[in-house]
Amino acid sequence: MTTVSSSRTPHWPVYSPKLPMAMTTPLYTTAHSTSILKIKEMFLGLFIRHILVEKDGDYIGLLSIGDVLRAGLVAKDLQIKELNAIGSWEYYENWGWPRKKE
Repeated sequence: MTTVSSSRTPHWPVYSPKLPMAMTTPLYTTAHSTSILKIKEMFLGLFIRHILVEKDGDYIGLLSIGDVLRAGLVAKDLQIKELNAIGSWEYYENWGWPRKKE
């Protein structure tokens, strides 16, 4: 059997089926219904780059911090567009009394 030696896993067998022997950090999971804000807080608070997504006891995906930040930006962009549609600047630009012409 071939072995690999490194500073983290001395003499770890290459063809061993035991993955936990090679892992150095725990896996973090989240439910599929968790909000983007909560997942973003998990990334920043736990200093991690990937989270497994779980639904009904099965893993259905893997989120990276880039995916979550991008989704957060898209959500903020939609919010800004909705707010701009509600309160346009047209009212404020045309506000006031008409001026008298001399």
